Amino acid sequence: MVELLIILPLVVAVIVGIALNRRWAPKHDGAGLDIADLINPIVTIAAILLAFVMVEALASYGRARDYAGAEARVVDEEAESAGRLGDRVIRLAYETDLVCYARAVRFHEWPSMARGADRSPTVDHWTGDIERLLSEVRAAGGDGELDRLIDFDSDRGDARLARLSEAEPSLPTGLVWLMLGSVVVSVFGLALFMKSDTGRRTNFVVLLIFGALVGGTFVTIIDLDRPFDGFNSIDPAAMARTEAMITRDIEIRYPVPTYPCDATGIPLVGE
Repeated sequence: MVELLIILPLVVAVIVGIALNRRWAPKHDGAGLDIADLINPIVTIAAILLAFVMVEALASYGRARDYAGAEARVVDEEAESAGRLGDRVIRLAYETDLVCYARAVRFHEWPSMARGADRSPTVDHWTGDIERLLSEVRAAGGDGELDRLIDFDSDRGDARLARLSEAEPSLPTGLVWLMLGSVVVSVFGLALFMKSDTGRRTNFVVLLIFGALVGGTFVTIIDLDRPFDGFNSIDPAAMARTEAMITRDIEIRYPVPTYPCDATGIPLVGE
């Protein structure tokens, strides 16, 4: 209903305007708007749309990067807290589970986000196993770190969900098509109505530069709106650093630690 209230007056304005122009134009020969006066508003609208959408794409990209970094920090803090657990067996199991979680995020969930897919079942496995270990700590009579670990576990889950939510494009499809349409009309209008007295070669070069700038801006916007894919994709460097730090701490305390997963986070047989 709202769309109809917007479109209908515009259609009426165009029809009535053209009808009145047929009466007005013959009586005012040489007056009225030039072609440039008609093209300039379209170019201006296209520029405004590009600027508006670029801001939103950059904001989405920044949020995705922040969430990925926040998740890695929480995993690191959770590992430090787990390292203070009193039960040696549970302590090692908890820390190695976090290493496997970090590996699964890097090697399974990251490629999944690049395709716009849902969460990784491999990461879900380690999330569930960490919850099981928390239950064991609670069943053993609790621990001074239990409350902290529960908080970290909740924060990690929230950061993961926030990261996953940013994997999907944030720009509405209708807005993208509107932006593309305004850009195409702008380039076409400039190409069609450029004055020939400036030279065809000069016109071509100027139009080529304009088209390259506008097209490059549009491609960049679409690329930024997919923060885990494309030329400017966010890599799991923060999670990789966290994994390396936790692994180093484990190997300092345990000379020959055993991990319940392979190098990519896939659970080993029997886990």
